[in-house]
Amino acid sequence: DLLHTKSKVTVCNGICISMLLHGCESWTMFCKQVRTLGVFHIRCLQRILGLTWDDRIPHTKIQGHTSSTSAEAMLLHSTLRRTGHVVRTDGSRLPQIVLYATGTHLWGGLNKRWKGHLKRSLAAGRVQWRQQEASTRDGKAI
Repeated sequence: DLLHTKSKVTVCNGICISMLLHGCESWTMFCKQVRTLGVFHIRCLQRILGLTWDDRIPHTKIQGHTSSTSAEAMLLHSTLRRTGHVVRTDGSRLPQIVLYATGTHLWGGLNKRWKGHLKRSLAAGRVQWRQQEASTRDGKAI
């Protein structure tokens, strides 16, 4: 084995996963899409370790063995980083206008918006939107 597992995982995260998640911080992600990203990530790790589905090793053990985080955690990290940039920009920029826009959408429009997805993701991590916003404006990270 010419390359160590750690090197292979680093290359996989640096090339495959970063290309896959490029721009995802501004998407409205649905459960099926997050699950599909997670499956792809686990399959990459299984291939690196030389495992098959017959081995029946839980995903948490695979991630622990490779010191890798889940695709959902990487997605949330990317989303929070993008949100920090948007919150710190001046109020005349389009991303911030969209983030703080209020109002209703037309009947038959999108059921899920990016800000709603962001608030649900923060709530899953037990972080309040206003707390995140205030700490981001102060230059602190949660």
